[in-house]
Amino acid sequence: MKRYESYKPSGISWIGEIPSHWETPFLFQFCNEHFISNKNVHHQNLLSLSYGKIVRKDINKIGGLLPESFDTYQIVKPGSIVLRLTDLQNDKKSFRVGLAKEEGIITSAYVALEVKDKALPEYFYLMLHMYDIKKVFYSMGGGLRQSLNFDGLRKLKTPIPPLEEQKKIVEYLSDVDCKISNLLSAKKKRIELQRELLENLIFFGGKSENATVYGWDSNFSAEWNIVKGKRIFEEIDLKGFENERFIAVTQDKALIYKDQGDVNFVTASDPRTQKLVCPGQFVISLRSFQGGLELSSIRGVISPAYYVFKLKNHYDTKEMRSFFRFLFKSRPYISLLNSLSDSLRDGKSIKFSEVAEFNYPLPSTDFLRNFNKEVSKYDILNEEYQKLSSLLTEYKQRLIADAVTGQIKID
Repeated sequence: MKRYESYKPSGISWIGEIPSHWETPFLFQFCNEHFISNKNVHHQNLLSLSYGKIVRKDINKIGGLLPESFDTYQIVKPGSIVLRLTDLQNDKKSFRVGLAKEEGIITSAYVALEVKDKALPEYFYLMLHMYDIKKVFYSMGGGLRQSLNFDGLRKLKTPIPPLEEQKKIVEYLSDVDCKISNLLSAKKKRIELQRELLENLIFFGGKSENATVYGWDSNFSAEWNIVKGKRIFEEIDLKGFENERFIAVTQDKALIYKDQGDVNFVTASDPRTQKLVCPGQFVISLRSFQGGLELSSIRGVISPAYYVFKLKNHYDTKEMRSFFRFLFKSRPYISLLNSLSDSLRDGKSIKFSEVAEFNYPLPSTDFLRNFNKEVSKYDILNEEYQKLSSLLTEYKQRLIADAVTGQIKID
């Protein structure tokens, strides 16, 4: 893409030059801190900043995280820019900036900004998102936990083009984001269709005409053995291991190392107090009723609140692990977990002893062979998606940085 006709020094060392007609005002000249207490309003639309997006949360389904009152929360409105600027020294991950699309309440630990009329909230969000990606905030915090408030931000210098150029930049980047989202959505749909095929194979032998009739063991092949879980699985409870990486269970990425995630996970100080998890073992997470039985592909330690188990040696093969990996994520199995109403109290994990009391199918060798061919297709599609998503995310971040610093001209 082409550049502007002329440039000048920005006075911001890591940006360098900006277009000659752009300004570099202080943040407070375009933004105000926007705090509206929820104390006397009792707003119920709960919002959260997650992976750089402001998302809605069900106020009745946030488990043990439910506070006694939301009176200390703040109200944000459409166009509010929300920044999570706590624990900067210990948590150096990005996605600290979000743009509110609806009115709701969010924790007062975050800074909420209102953009003045001479600027676009969408543009300032993109600009502050770029500052986040470039790790600008991490050298600005103070105090024991290296936190930052609006007073620490108000004299942050920001490159600002005229209003009409802001609109062009926002529209262009929005169009790029939409195209990337559509492409990734189409790829993800293929993965979902393959996952549905695997579920259909487990319960109906691939016969789609029966796929509307969901039961538990009534739809398994008559040739398969149905066996109590405690005869197939065994619980693993090993502690006392040093020099192990901490693992987190996520809803969308299964088991990941905490130091590789984009969320500020709470981590124990001593790995010896945590449970050891090895590749090929399963973890029952606190969200098991949403399909939270995960097959681990990594070694590390995890919170003792989770249950770890594996297939007994006689059954412990790669093919059988793959079979149960998808069985545990199937809709009939999640429905079965939901029958354990006593174990679904807020924040409580389903116990291994409860899972072990279910009846489970043991499929034939021929079925496992064919099933794992389809699993390989699923894994290939998923790997391709992850690589493409990473490349497109990197491309989009670079494009945002170049656009909001004037390194490229958007016509």
